This record gives sequence, structure tokens and C-alpha cells, in this order.
Amino acid sequence: MTKRSDGRGWWVEVEQYLKDVGDLTLFARYDQTDPNTDVSDNTRHKITGGLAWPVEGWHARWAVELRHIKQEGATADLSTNEAVGELMINF
Repeated sequence: MTKRSDGRGWWVEVEQYLKDVGDLTLFARYDQTDPNTDVSDNTRHKITGGLAWPVEGWHARWAVELRHIKQEGATADLSTNEAVGELMINF
């Protein structure tokens, strides 16, 4: 018999497209996940901010994201910061 875990998560995001600034898109996102509602102190909170802009003449875009992640833990502060750069190819 398999034990079932119930979790929940949600997010909210805002974006601003700036056509006059080289088709730049700015965005901010907050998300929260609780992978197992039966266990306390395991919720993850993430705040992300970033920008994306197309690569001229390609089916691609660059993106840069900065994130602050706080993972609740029973015995330790598991907060971290991340910076991510991506080249996304669309086809």
C-alpha cells in the first residue's frame, strides 16, 4: 500500500513589456510550495526578478533572473540566493 502525500502551491507574477527599449520584458514572481501538508516546516518561498530580451534575427531570447529562496527546515535556515542567465531557443 502506498502512502499518499498532499501538497499545495501557488504563484503570482507581473510582467512589463517595453517595446521602445528593444522589446525588453521585465518580470517579478513570488511562489510558495508546500510539498506535504501533513509535515510542518517544509514550505518553500521564492522571490524572482528578471528580464528577457530577444536576440536580433534569431528565434531566441536572452534572460537573466535573480532569486531569493527560503526553504523552511526544522533545524536550520536554508535560505539561498541565485543568479541565472539563459539563452532560450524557440522553434
